Amino acid sequence: MLGVFQNYRAAATTVSSDHLAGKNAWVYPGPASYQIPSTEELQRVSDKLRKALDLEPETINNQNVRENNANTSFDFNSDQDQTYTIFNPEE
Repeated sequence: MLGVFQNYRAAATTVSSDHLAGKNAWVYPGPASYQIPSTEELQRVSDKLRKALDLEPETINNQNVRENNANTSFDFNSDQDQTYTIFNPEE
């Protein structure tokens, strides 16, 4: 632990806070209430993390993005609770 403290002490001066923001949704099957992040928000956080790790940005294409693309009627600009469907990735 002493080595970690000595070698990374300077990093404590560059700490920043952030969070992944989502929209309220009733998720089916369920139902359950969740926060669903938009693809743009996922990309923003990915870019920020990759920059902090000295990695080149990459366009994300994961299951969250595929779910967002499949939920065509979900409006990420709305402040109303909405329905969001979880699809089977095998389908």
